[in-house]
Amino acid sequence: MIFYDGIYRLRHKRSSKASLINQDAFAWRIRLIDFTLSQTEIVHLKPIAVIAKQIGRGVFKSSCAESLGRQICRDFSLQVDHILWVEIFQDKSDQFYVATFTPKRGTDYHISFRPIHQNELKAISRFASDGLEFSDKI
Repeated sequence: MIFYDGIYRLRHKRSSKASLINQDAFAWRIRLIDFTLSQTEIVHLKPIAVIAKQIGRGVFKSSCAESLGRQICRDFSLQVDHILWVEIFQDKSDQFYVATFTPKRGTDYHISFRPIHQNELKAISRFASDGLEFSDKI
């Protein structure tokens, strides 16, 4: 079941206000899915999926997981170990990639990406069949 479907924007580091730098280049469409709500009879190793796609113009140097991952996890009380983090990159908008989080120190992680596996694609397919396209403006 989808429990969040909206836009996250990267805020300017020097300001806690809503002032943003180049809003179009720093926005991601985020969809959060809880598999346990629709499949109660199954125990999931990764019960939550985060699907992210950069929207707007511009190319961002890092991924949503690197830029907003900590904030999204904090906002929704998510644990990295229990998340299937999937991203759709602008230059490869027809493909899904899965983030692998490797602990570095403390709460920091090294994040790498790999192509999505068939079973993962099958798990998210009914929740991401629209390709996370937005018809509305940022």
